[in-house]
Order: sequence, then structure tokens, then C-alpha cells
Amino acid sequence: MVRAASPKAFAEDTPYGIGIVKLDEGPQLMVRLPADADGEFSSYKCDMPVQFMPVSAEEIGRRPVAWFEKA
Repeated sequence: MVRAASPKAFAEDTPYGIGIVKLDEGPQLMVRLPADADGEFSSYKCDMPVQFMPVSAEEIGRRPVAWFEKA
């Protein structure tokens, strides 16, 4: 995890994590990853299983990006 200042447009969304998810079908996506309950991302590990996380229509309209969470 790299910690850096967020772009101004994303300041209200901090903390947020991004990762690369390889789908079973082969394509890879850059996705958002939610923080743990304590606001950390340290429980994420390379190659760990994740699953698609549905978000509200409002969130998709505001930030059109796929979200994944730990499986």
C-alpha cells in the first residue's frame, strides 16, 4: 500500500485503496478496495480472492468505478 495525498476531487472519499483484479475470464481491472473497519488496508494480500461489491446508483453516478471486497 502506498499512501499519498488524494486528488482534490477524491478528498472526501479518503481513505481509499485501488488495486488490480484479474477476473477468472482473463481481463484485469483497476478497482476500488474498501478499507477495513479500522480504516486500514493491511489485510489485503496479493493474489487473495476478492468479489464484486455492488454499490448504489448514486455512488456509480458520482464515481463510475468497480468496487471489489475480500471474498
